[in-house]
Amino acid sequence: RGSKEITLGIDEGGLRSAEDLLLSRYFMFKQVYYHDVCRVYSLHLTQFLKLWIQNQPSLKKDICRMTDNEVLTELIKASGNSEHPGHIPAVSIIRREHYKLLFQPTPETSQRGLTGDVIFNLAVKEFGSDAVIHDRGEKTGKIPYFTVLTRTNGLESSEKLSSIFTTLPAVEVDYVFIRRKESKRARNWLQGNLDGSSS
Repeated sequence: RGSKEITLGIDEGGLRSAEDLLLSRYFMFKQVYYHDVCRVYSLHLTQFLKLWIQNQPSLKKDICRMTDNEVLTELIKASGNSEHPGHIPAVSIIRREHYKLLFQPTPETSQRGLTGDVIFNLAVKEFGSDAVIHDRGEKTGKIPYFTVLTRTNGLESSEKLSSIFTTLPAVEVDYVFIRRKESKRARNWLQGNLDGSSS
């Protein structure tokens, strides 16, 4: 109000559709993009690319021009060559031996001080740094407000007309992953730590 700047707005009748879009985005992140298997494969790929580039600095200027074909070819080569710096993450991807989810905090474990950071640090001491991955991330659920043209031809902020735009929580990730071959022993180890902390 009072500004001549052009802004995006909607009619009040479209408010429910805007809410639907925001909720759909929220659950897409929660159930798909931030699903533990999707996240761990992204971590394996990121680790592979870092190790590959570190070993061949000239790739830094070429990596953005590469297609999936070049990266996939190198992944296959690395998975069959134990001397390749990216061998371990390449095997995890190509042979589908991705690390398994070991721990994800719940409100109950968080109240007991058992966060992802705590379990990750304990797991590294028990299984070694190469066997454990910690994944943290957050996607805010809020969006910038926009103007709504009400049925009485007034102008209101979307935040005043819908609580969804202000109360939708962020999607948070706090995963601890363990190397697949260690997963059974790690789960028993974790259960012992959880039981011990509650006594």
